Amino acid sequence: MEKKVFEVVFSREEWILRRRGRRAMATFSTREEAIELGREKCRANRPSLLRVGKKPHEAGPA
Repeated sequence: MEKKVFEVVFSREEWILRRRGRRAMATFSTREEAIELGREKCRANRPSLLRVGKKPHEAGPA
């Protein structure tokens, strides 16, 4: 059975939970909320993997 891959990524001003290669399942204001639902989806869809991205660093004044 193929492993399902779920991703938590930052886009614009929100965190997105999606299955790799698909549209967003849900959006969140915090990374922690997205990770929590991602873990639930992984438990319900074994075998699975959760990949969690980081918020990109904003360029400060030069």
